[in-house]
Amino acid sequence: MDKPETKEYKTFLDLFFPTAEKYSVAVLDDDEYFNTLMTEVLKHYSSNLAVLYQAQIEVHSYLKVDDFFKGINSKDVKGTRKVLFIDYYLNDSQKAIDVLNQLQPDKDRRIVIISETKNFQIAAEAKQLGATQFIRKDQFTHFMCTSLLEEFIREDASS
Repeated sequence: MDKPETKEYKTFLDLFFPTAEKYSVAVLDDDEYFNTLMTEVLKHYSSNLAVLYQAQIEVHSYLKVDDFFKGINSKDVKGTRKVLFIDYYLNDSQKAIDVLNQLQPDKDRRIVIISETKNFQIAAEAKQLGATQFIRKDQFTHFMCTSLLEEFIREDASS
């Protein structure tokens, strides 16, 4: 009699949150200091998430909208789940709303808009255009972004 095939689990969490997804995380912020801080925090935290969820996570940083679109549309990120962290006010008087209007619909993408402005109309418009979350830019933003990234990965792993 043949033994039934059993899956080997590497961690306890595999029983509940198995995933082998690839993620491309992008930070778009024209403030170089904030961009670097966010990118480094997300890279560091992603290394922990990669172990916990067996996911492949790459974090990319963009200061300009054109570079951002080249990066998220490159062949290197095709077939990955995308998590985009976009500052509301960008260089050349562009806003996150302009970026959202240029994005094609994608079911494998989550978008978090980050703004220093508390404006419920802007938040509602951003959500209507496909943003998943709208959060305040302050000293806790990097913590919120890492928590959201983990939440997105956990949701994908449990579905």
